Amino acid sequence: MLPRSEQQLFDKRDRGDRFAADAAREILGRAAAEQHRLESDQASSYSLEELEEMAAEAGISRDALRIAIAKCAYRPPPARGRWYERIGFSGKGLLLTAAGGIGLVGLMLAFPVLAWAFFWLTVAVGILILLGISPF
Repeated sequence: MLPRSEQQLFDKRDRGDRFAADAAREILGRAAAEQHRLESDQASSYSLEELEEMAAEAGISRDALRIAIAKCAYRPPPARGRWYERIGFSGKGLLLTAAGGIGLVGLMLAFPVLAWAFFWLTVAVGILILLGISPF
């Protein structure tokens, strides 16, 4: 099914595959924008022949150009997957971190004096860091 805006364009056309003036303007505007996008994509890239021509003008040998292309050709794919995999955490590491946090909360609930001391220690370290004095 067409998106709503495109469906409205086709609803505006007259019988016999003719488009109303406002629909024609919108279609031509979209076509012009698409053409501009295609031209700008092609203008910002070069073919192998164009690169070889530029290298020859700069005095760079074909072998050197091909080596450089081979080194630049591999680009790792963009990071996909779960957020913790993208920042370097493994599933096991994330699970152990969560378990440690839950254990710490359990200790603080069991021993309120430890929670009080841990809270004020955290506040003091935070203030020192904000003042630019690293306690570590």
